[in-house]
Amino acid sequence: KNRPLHVLKKRRERTPSYPRAH
Repeated sequence: KNRPLHVLKKRRERTPSYPRAH
């Protein structure tokens, strides 16, 4: 089950670089 991107953003609010680069 993949976690929604909006959830990741809230959890990783500290990292300015979006985890999209992965």
